[in-house]
Amino acid sequence: MQCIRKIGKKSAELAHVGHWQADKQKGVYTVVSEEFARIHGYTVDEFMARYKSLEQWRETVHPKDRPNLFEKYEGLENANTGFRIFHRDGSVRHVREIYSPILDEAGNLVASEGTLQDVTELRQVEIELSLSENQLRLITDNVPALIALVDTKKNYIYTNERYNKFFKCAGEDIIGRSVREIIGAEAFEHALPYMEKVLQGQTVEFEIEIPRAIEKSGYLSVVYVPHLDSAGIDGFLVLLLDITQRKRMEEQLQHAEKMIALGNLSAGIGHELNQPLGAVVLKSQMLAKLTDRGDLEKIRTVSESIVEQILRAKTIVDALRTFSRADTNVERSLHDVNKIVREVAVLCGDELKLNQVELELALSEEEIVTTLSSVQMGQVLSNLISNAKDAVEHQAVKRIRISTRLDNEYIIVEVSDTGLGIPESLIANIFDPFFTTKGVGKGTGLGLSLSYNMVKDNGGNIAVASEEGKGAKFVITLPVKGVTSVEKKYPSS
Repeated sequence: MQCIRKIGKKSAELAHVGHWQADKQKGVYTVVSEEFARIHGYTVDEFMARYKSLEQWRETVHPKDRPNLFEKYEGLENANTGFRIFHRDGSVRHVREIYSPILDEAGNLVASEGTLQDVTELRQVEIELSLSENQLRLITDNVPALIALVDTKKNYIYTNERYNKFFKCAGEDIIGRSVREIIGAEAFEHALPYMEKVLQGQTVEFEIEIPRAIEKSGYLSVVYVPHLDSAGIDGFLVLLLDITQRKRMEEQLQHAEKMIALGNLSAGIGHELNQPLGAVVLKSQMLAKLTDRGDLEKIRTVSESIVEQILRAKTIVDALRTFSRADTNVERSLHDVNKIVREVAVLCGDELKLNQVELELALSEEEIVTTLSSVQMGQVLSNLISNAKDAVEHQAVKRIRISTRLDNEYIIVEVSDTGLGIPESLIANIFDPFFTTKGVGKGTGLGLSLSYNMVKDNGGNIAVASEEGKGAKFVITLPVKGVTSVEKKYPSS
């Protein structure tokens, strides 16, 4: 029994819980434990001598807490109340008291008993935790990123204010809901493979187009980071950057770059159109004379020649129109890569002739079909041809070669030249925005950067191989229909 009492006393000390009893009719404490007295800063004898009545003890209660507390103590029901008291040394202690009334047979309040727990340290931890949470919330709400914490069931645990605003949800409404419900089924299906990877412990990054609650679409750069506890992965951290403005700017830059290229092509295009149009004028005049003579056979021959020249001009205009149109909403469909190469060759052919540059096509005899944006791929090839033309400008042999081939599930497009090549020290930066090896006023430094992004947008990679003095070769790798990634076999440079 003595051992049990010692254990009980030690437990009360560790838990900072004291016990008391009071005679309500006499208004005095009848029993107080050592821990109860210690919470106030006294021994039991000192406490009983200091507080001879319950009224005196009430003076230790913080003035702002007295009304509610004393009102409960006059009642006939159990109460669990937190309040503050003044310690013997003048400090304020936070306590929690469980109060139980003792009634006589008639139901009158004759005594009471209860426990008092010192929760000052716990309260301080709560305050510090609250401050930490407020500081964390202040930081995350003002970081220029959308932040969320998601559990293994793909439901939200936490979101910052920017995340809530982007998805048009109040913070209290989003917690506990599924990611699919908030971002939409289509975006969720796109992101699902990445979620599975992060729940296996991998950090993943990707970009996604996601419909907003309003009409226009938004673009996000996404990073998933595994969240770990002592038992393992219990969810993942989501970091999203709203790159909508950047995407819009890239689209504008792509179109501007096309317009610059068209300006450079204008002389060759004008020369090419003048030839068929001039022939049409001459043959039309000849047709009028033949009509007067009634020579039907020659009329038929001249008419066919006129149609041929008109179709030639139409081919040039169609290629020009396809290349120059703004591609703000990129549509991808099945296209023959060889056909795109030929169309670009027609568009650039006369400018190359004017500069005495030979364009050699070595296209695969096999059908090379894949899903891509023909406009974007046409611009990529035009950019590479334009750069190659500048590279061979002062060479004795001015040749550009474009080849295509199938390599199992991949399409390989190579654009090589006989130019001066690229110094090894510059290759690492060749796809950086505004980086150019051309002289002042001869390049914007955007062509290869935009080409890199457009190839990536179409699921491919682009790499460069060059040795100074021996020309350069740009290799575009694209997945054929049904293949979604070329990253493992053909990493970009």
